[in-house]
Amino acid sequence: MSMKVIPRRLWLVAGAFLVFVMVVSCLVWLARTVQAGQLLWFDEPLMYWIHAQSSQGVTSVLTLATRIGGGVGVAVMTAVLTGWLVYRRSYGRAWFAVLSIAGAGVLNVWLKLLFERTRPDFWQHLVYETSYSFPSGHAMGSSALLLVCVFLAWRTRWRWWLVCGGSIFVLLVGVSRMYLGVHYPSDILAGWLVSLLWVSTLYGILYGHTKRKTMSGHASSIT
Repeated sequence: MSMKVIPRRLWLVAGAFLVFVMVVSCLVWLARTVQAGQLLWFDEPLMYWIHAQSSQGVTSVLTLATRIGGGVGVAVMTAVLTGWLVYRRSYGRAWFAVLSIAGAGVLNVWLKLLFERTRPDFWQHLVYETSYSFPSGHAMGSSALLLVCVFLAWRTRWRWWLVCGGSIFVLLVGVSRMYLGVHYPSDILAGWLVSLLWVSTLYGILYGHTKRKTMSGHASSIT
């Protein structure tokens, strides 16, 4: 029986490593292109396609999405999540949530100052922004919040509801930034990938040893 546990663990480790390599490779590709002062091949066409869908109703919905998925909105949702975890005496999980989401914010500021990519100027922006463009802070914050919730709820019946509903929210926030003219698609993609890398790595550091002990104990009990 123990032989069945080891291959499964190896498959999980191999799969995680493959995803890690793919994410890092994609980020390196994005970073090199941005550092060279170039656009990605999909940046301009996708921006203009999204802009072509403009209407008063779409503008209202996406403006609301960008407000909810902004710094204040994410901070409020993080505070609610952290407060609930503290109330349940899940102090370790509360620290994980705060470190993941606040850390993503700090990392975003540092990366923007590092790359200094200017905002798109295809049309007049529908919201006022003064910071640099790459990577998107809205994309990083909203996706970091989603990833934290999914990690914490993975062993509950709510995980797929969170994955589906949260993914729609994160996608809406990302599209809203392009629709409003303040981010390239590559800014959004980079924000998602950086958050995935950051939150997953932090989760592995904080909880990886616990999972290894659990699996070792499980293997010992069935031999």
